[in-house]
Amino acid sequence: MSKSLLMRVLKRHLPARHPSELTALAESIFDAFTEELAVTGKLNLPGTGSLRVKRRAARHGRSPSSGAVIFIPEKLVVRFAPAGRLTRVLQVVAEKCQVDEDD
Repeated sequence: MSKSLLMRVLKRHLPARHPSELTALAESIFDAFTEELAVTGKLNLPGTGSLRVKRRAARHGRSPSSGAVIFIPEKLVVRFAPAGRLTRVLQVVAEKCQVDEDD
C-alpha cells in the first residue's frame, strides 16, 4: 500500500480531519512500529500477522555480475508471519482467482 492510498483510506474513515493531521497520524503509527521492533524485536498486528527481527548469519554468495564468490556479512532482517485470519482471506482470494481463470 502506498502512502497516498493510505491517506485516502484514512480520509474516508476520518473525513473531519485535515490531511496534515492524517499524515502526522500515519507517521506516528509507523514511528511507534519502528521503535517497538527496535526495542523488543517483535511487533504483533492482530488479525494481520507479526513482524520479528531475526539475525541472518554471514554466508558466502555469488556476485551476479561476475559470478565470483563473495562474503555476505551477518545482518538483522525483519520477517513477517501471517496470522490465521490473513491466511484464510488470501486462500479465499486465491480460490476466487482460480475460478475466474477457469471460466
